[in-house]
Amino acid sequence: MKSSRLIAALCATLFIGANASAAVFTGANGSNANMVTNYSAGQALSFDLDLMDFTPVTLNFRVEAADLASPALTFSALIRNLTGLGFPQLDVSLENASFAQAGTVMPSFGTLASLTASATSVNATFSPAEPAELYFGNPLGADGQQDWALSLAGLAAGDSFSIRASVPEPGSYALFLGGIGLLWLARRRKES
Repeated sequence: MKSSRLIAALCATLFIGANASAAVFTGANGSNANMVTNYSAGQALSFDLDLMDFTPVTLNFRVEAADLASPALTFSALIRNLTGLGFPQLDVSLENASFAQAGTVMPSFGTLASLTASATSVNATFSPAEPAELYFGNPLGADGQQDWALSLAGLAAGDSFSIRASVPEPGSYALFLGGIGLLWLARRRKES
């Protein structure tokens, strides 16, 4: 009787341990001012990204054998804007993985102006720029929002992949638009 309870407890521990987290999060690269909190479990990668600056954040993962049993992992993130400036856009790109299914991107206060996605990248623009936070996928389990699905096709246990989130700095947009304006003025003067 005691041995059957011990075996049952061991099996439960192994089952819970195997389903405790998705691909192993091995750390984040980027500014030390930006905070990353991992809420991943089972086949779901889920994170809070608290951005104090617009330095890109790269989340790094190691694939476990259990991750390969499922056709895809889900991915979601709550991205908080703590910079005091609005997010004009969000770019998310994958390395050594691909998007198997598109999800949603929802700003809290702004409006999603456009969303383009390919197998390895997503670009979302906001109008006006998002001042507070946005939801990449469905990190809060809200109605009408959907997580993104990641394919690990071609990877083996022990391989790695990464997810990079970046918000182009508003200042770089101003410089870019200013430069285009100067080129346009120079062209007009040359035509006159």
